[in-house]
Amino acid sequence: MKAFTFQAPANILFEAGASRKLAELVSEYGAKRVLLVTDRGVRNAGLTANAEAALVSGGYGLTVFDDVKADPPSHVIERAVALCRDKGIELVASIGGGSALDTAKLVAYLAKTPDRLDDIYGVGLAKGERLPLLLAPIDTKAGITDAAAPTRFAIGPVMIYLAGYFLFGAGYIAYMTFMIAYVRDAGGGAAAQSAFWCLIGLSAFATPWVWRGVLALDRGGVSTTIILTVNAVGASLPLFGHSMAWLAASALVFGVSFFAIVGSTTAFVRFNYPPSAWPTAIAAMTIAFGVGQILGPIATGAITDALGSLSYALNAGAAMLALGAIATAFQRRLARTSKSA
Repeated sequence: MKAFTFQAPANILFEAGASRKLAELVSEYGAKRVLLVTDRGVRNAGLTANAEAALVSGGYGLTVFDDVKADPPSHVIERAVALCRDKGIELVASIGGGSALDTAKLVAYLAKTPDRLDDIYGVGLAKGERLPLLLAPIDTKAGITDAAAPTRFAIGPVMIYLAGYFLFGAGYIAYMTFMIAYVRDAGGGAAAQSAFWCLIGLSAFATPWVWRGVLALDRGGVSTTIILTVNAVGASLPLFGHSMAWLAASALVFGVSFFAIVGSTTAFVRFNYPPSAWPTAIAAMTIAFGVGQILGPIATGAITDALGSLSYALNAGAAMLALGAIATAFQRRLARTSKSA
């Protein structure tokens, strides 16, 4: 067992209305500019009101960062750090659940050191100093929800996204279904078939690294539009020629993007709904995708039978993917109705 040292907080204050004493606690550190880290649900529920009032009335420069999300992605941390540095923050405080408190800990450290977030993943890597830190945990099981986001799933506001995801399901499965025959018609035997599908599988492994930044975008359907466009390009490449080079390029481009569309859809739901609405929203997205998977091969098969060429089926599949990208481009972030604490 590796030896280690555990250091507990120097002081723990436990009493009713303790948040009103935040200004008094801040004064002990000689700080004048304070960053309060929380989330919209906690703030809109009024749970930071006493602390904010105490700091403002005490003459402290208060900046509030309330964009914390459950299991906050790296871009949320980085925005909070940038805000902290820009405002010349001297102390970081946090009121909220685990995500808010963990965000505050990282911000207090990263704002004081040259380290990047990726540099300190692991044990014993954060060795620099941090800004003074005050944490006020609350019970996140107390029924508080994010009042800045819709609490229930409704089809209307995301109808255009559902249409795009339906088209992705139809176009993606059409490509996967008819490429077997297309590779065969191009003269590819069992080895070529195996190589083609192996390339798709191998490129799919790169998905998290290739699309990490895109998946972090909280801009409505933009992430899905970008990835789905690349997917449509990959599906259309075999139409430029039957050579193995075109088929290999198609496999690589298609493979690196098709799984990421599922990821971007999950991210879209998480960005736009509170956790209580995630199951219903994900279910609706999955149904749209599933219906597309059922109807896609039927439609493209009918086109192939009518026109007598697999190229038309691939044309139809790529077109559905492109139309899906266009549809999701019109999906905006869901309306948020914030109220001040």
